[in-house]
Amino acid sequence: MNNRIFILVALMVFAFSACKEKEEKRELLTERIEYDVTIDNEESMESFLNNVDAGDRLAFLEFLFNELSAGKAVDAYGNSVDEEAVKNLLIEVDTNWFYDKMDLFQYIRSEMNKVRVLRFREKWTYNPETYSFYKEVIAVAPAVVLKDSDRVVSHIVPLFWVNCDTVDAKKPVLITDLIICDALVQNNTGETVKLYGESPGFLHSFDASKREKFFMDLKDNVASHKLNAYDYFFKELGVSEAEALNDHMDTVYVPDTLGNLIPYEYEVKILPQDFTRLKFVEKWEYSTNPFVFKKTVMVINPSVSVFDDLGEFQGYRPLFWIVFDTADLEHIKSVVRF
Repeated sequence: MNNRIFILVALMVFAFSACKEKEEKRELLTERIEYDVTIDNEESMESFLNNVDAGDRLAFLEFLFNELSAGKAVDAYGNSVDEEAVKNLLIEVDTNWFYDKMDLFQYIRSEMNKVRVLRFREKWTYNPETYSFYKEVIAVAPAVVLKDSDRVVSHIVPLFWVNCDTVDAKKPVLITDLIICDALVQNNTGETVKLYGESPGFLHSFDASKREKFFMDLKDNVASHKLNAYDYFFKELGVSEAEALNDHMDTVYVPDTLGNLIPYEYEVKILPQDFTRLKFVEKWEYSTNPFVFKKTVMVINPSVSVFDDLGEFQGYRPLFWIVFDTADLEHIKSVVRF
């Protein structure tokens, strides 16, 4: 019997040590980042891109507004806010908005004004060997989108915040089993300044040294075939495609005045500061009591900013997908159709 107890205790110690060792492999990217995710793409793209099914989206938003009514909402500084403060905020940002005695959530879900964005406040960690990515959601804010006369987004206004608990979710409710969304991670680019103005260091950004190390290490691991990667359509990256991530020379042919094509060699380099966005494939769940928002990150994809010859911003170029579980890959392939 004593031998059995000894063996059992030894196994428990070993299991605890293994779990501790596994946890110690996680590295901190940032204690706090805030970023916006579109949850209603207004049918402007595929249903799995920046979108949550209408029924699940409205059910979650109703929960957030019920938390506001119950006195559990705060502003960005942690001060308590109520429905009247949110209504006044709506009028302040756009005097064309109006409301009468309509329930605030009914007003929000009506065609007059819909919440199409959630702003998240999160802590990010990752495994430096596998690059498995972990998000701890600290708080969630429903946000409205203002557009200019050309229907271009001009401003995003968080209405209030609801803080999350960090315990395990009890009886979680599924919001979506697959959403592809993005997080800007550098807020000093022309595009982010245009939309958000001068932003605090945690809004769509985090420490530059950690950001650049994460990106360059990830890129180098893919280029040296230490990590399997996939292209945008989830086809495995070939050897030449992976190695093209390294610095290399390329050739472009430019016609001269006689129409002859003249070859010009140029160096192709991906610089640390080029990394401005992360794309994720995630599963979202939440529990209501206590309020816990759980994100399961299945895939990540680093993106770089793209500019034309005149230096004008053209958009973002996703580089590759890193998939953490082959079962997730099969699920993604069954859903995602580009």
